[in-house]
Amino acid sequence: MKLAAGFRFARKGVTRLVDFGSSRSRPAACARIRCTRQKVLPMRLCLSILIGLGIGACRPAPPPAEAAGESTGATAPERQADVAAVCDTVQALWRATGRAVVRLADTTAPVVSDSVEHRGCTVFATAAEGLDSAQWRTLYWAADRDRGWAELIRYTADGPDGGSRTLERRGVRCQIEFTQDGGDDSDPTYVPSPAVGETTFCWRTP
Repeated sequence: MKLAAGFRFARKGVTRLVDFGSSRSRPAACARIRCTRQKVLPMRLCLSILIGLGIGACRPAPPPAEAAGESTGATAPERQADVAAVCDTVQALWRATGRAVVRLADTTAPVVSDSVEHRGCTVFATAAEGLDSAQWRTLYWAADRDRGWAELIRYTADGPDGGSRTLERRGVRCQIEFTQDGGDDSDPTYVPSPAVGETTFCWRTP
C-alpha cells in the first residue's frame, strides 16, 4: 500500500522517536560596581568603566524550559530560522486540513541517522478520523521532492503500522515518523482504526 504522503509499507518493524524533551538553564550574573564621588574612583571614571563592561547588556536568566515534549516558547531566531520555518510550515498545513490535533515543540531528541541527540523543533500531528487522499496531497511531506529535499534512503524504515524517513536540504535534516493502524492479517473481521499520526523532527546538521 502506498499513501499520498510518500510512505511505503511492507512489513512490521518501525523505528520511532523516543525521549523527546528539552533542558536548558543559565544562571544570571551581573557585576556591580559602587560609584561614589570620592577621589578614589571619580563618578565620571566609574561610569566609563560601567559602559566598558557592558553592564547594560546584562539580562535576567530565562525561565527554565517546560516539561519534556512541551514548547519552550522560543522564537524563530532562537530555533534557527531555516529549521523553524520548516516546522512552522508543516504544522500550518496540518492545521489547514481541519481534521488534526497539532502541537509544535522545541525539543532535544535522538535520531536514526547518527548516535547524537540534536536540538530542534518537532511537530506532532494526529487525525483521529484519518485524512482522505486530497488532504494528504496538501501536507508538506507529500511534495518533498518539489521542495528540494533529498531522502536519505539508508535511514528509511517501513511496515504496515507506519514508517520513518529522513530527508535533508541545505544543512537541515528532518526525520518524519508516520503511524497508522495496519490491521490484523490473522483476523479477517478486524476493522482498522482510521486514525493516523505524523511526527516531524527537524534540526541543523553540523
